[in-house]
Amino acid sequence: MKKNQSLILEEYIKGTEISVGVIEINNQLISLPPIEIIPKESEFFDYKSKYSGQNEEIVPARIEKQIENKAKELATTVHKLIKCKTISRTDMIIRKGEIFILEINTIPGMTQESLLPKEAKEFDISFEKLINLIIEKELKYGEKKGL
Repeated sequence: MKKNQSLILEEYIKGTEISVGVIEINNQLISLPPIEIIPKESEFFDYKSKYSGQNEEIVPARIEKQIENKAKELATTVHKLIKCKTISRTDMIIRKGEIFILEINTIPGMTQESLLPKEAKEFDISFEKLINLIIEKELKYGEKKGL
């Protein structure tokens, strides 16, 4: 039996956790206002804190405008680089003015309590309008592909 000897280690980065949604509207990518995530019961924004309401979410995030603009730019760049369609959400940590990308969610949560819909609401896009935008975009994409 062959053993895999690969291991990935990542530095723990303590800082302000934010998430930035990107949505395509009228063939234009829009970066939504960043949302700040503050876990209450845990040091991490893990499954338990995410789905049991054990965190505080502040939108717009309490960050400097320059950092906000850079985070939005990074989220849009990552969205394009991995060829996302319609929506994505990029999670980041800010430490001493430096932004670290944690992950990109190509299928972000879409309940009324999920992060991306809260960001959209701050951008004056209701939950219903957000869902309709996504459905319309995906239907157009399907038509282009002959589906």
